[in-house]
Amino acid sequence: MYDSSLGFCISCQPGTSSGAIGLSADCDTCAAGKYADSVGSTGCTDCGAGKYSTTVGANTNLVCQTCPQGKWSDSLGADAESSCTNCSAGKFDDDAASGLAANCQDCSTGRYSGVGVSVCTACGKGKWSGSAGGDSESTCTSCVAGTFNGNTGSNAISACMNCSAGRYSLVGAEICIDCAAGKASGSAAATAESACVSCAAGKYNEQLGQPECADCGAGKFLGATGSATNVCAVCVEGKFAATTGNSACTDCAEGKHASGTGSISCTQCLSGKATADTGQQECAACGVGKHQLAPGQTACSDCAGGYVADSSGLPTCSICAGGKYANEEKSACVDCPAGTFSSAGSSLAASCIVCPANSFSTSEGSSTCTSCDDGKFTSGSEAANHDNVADFIECGGGEYWSTAGEGLCQDCEAGKKGSTSNNVSHII
Repeated sequence: MYDSSLGFCISCQPGTSSGAIGLSADCDTCAAGKYADSVGSTGCTDCGAGKYSTTVGANTNLVCQTCPQGKWSDSLGADAESSCTNCSAGKFDDDAASGLAANCQDCSTGRYSGVGVSVCTACGKGKWSGSAGGDSESTCTSCVAGTFNGNTGSNAISACMNCSAGRYSLVGAEICIDCAAGKASGSAAATAESACVSCAAGKYNEQLGQPECADCGAGKFLGATGSATNVCAVCVEGKFAATTGNSACTDCAEGKHASGTGSISCTQCLSGKATADTGQQECAACGVGKHQLAPGQTACSDCAGGYVADSSGLPTCSICAGGKYANEEKSACVDCPAGTFSSAGSSLAASCIVCPANSFSTSEGSSTCTSCDDGKFTSGSEAANHDNVADFIECGGGEYWSTAGEGLCQDCEAGKKGSTSNNVSHII
């Protein structure tokens, strides 16, 4: 530039330039978007691509500012930030020192972006995306019902994991939902609450998210369904539950009983007892005159003829001894009256037999009769004729008894007479 006061040309100062020749040339101030950082510049330098400057008369390139992250510019000498163009949706630029179009990169899989961003947004929990360059949240795919994903930025469907048994989920779930107490689900990847099934009778569940309900123990039952607490009740007397998970207890069968509560089995009736009814707490003792040897029976048997059971609950009957007979109730053995006898096992009073002729029994309950002494005999066929020695008849004069118990007295032969006491023998 020519300085007329000095009379010679001087150099343009930084921030200005002049490309003209001659006395009329002036130094021009650098416009916005340009700068001149040395003395005597013949032209201002443009801010480079990806940069801009709003400063007029800039004397350093430091005034050239880089386009913000997420933006770019390929223009030289840009004079405003508005000259920077947003990276398109699905891309991002995190290079603060570049500002070039090439630095707008596709969002990676599992992420997306709108326009002009420096960081892509991760797909939310319960979603995934397998494609790069996603330009909106809608490019993220929701996990299907029955699966869940608790992480952000997932880039594959494998990130959506199946709900375990006892849980379920709807579409796009971050976590699976537990089945409520009193319910359970045995299947993985359940897609709705309806997969949670109420506990059946005989079962309960006190916890959330269970694959199965717990059984009531053996000896217990639960009639209600969907129980969320352990309210299993013990079986009452006369009933049992041999296995677990029972909705009701079973009556003990005939010939068996359960005397306590909470039984897992029934006990056979003992010998001497029986029951024909089901569901019994105790077996009934056989009554007098009855017996039962075998266990687990439904009825007691009458004692056989000549046998008795004199108390209840007997496994066997006792035989009546000789000289006795069983009463009609078969509850006791009764003595045969004096003058009669009987053998063992006699069943009726008629079994007591009158002693044979010329024999006797003086006491009750005799099993045998005693023969009369020589010279004596009995008369009559009633027991009263055979129950006392006073009933004996001795042979008279002119009679004799030669052998005890043979029969009636015999007449002595002609020319003979009885000669000894009781006329046992006879002499001439």
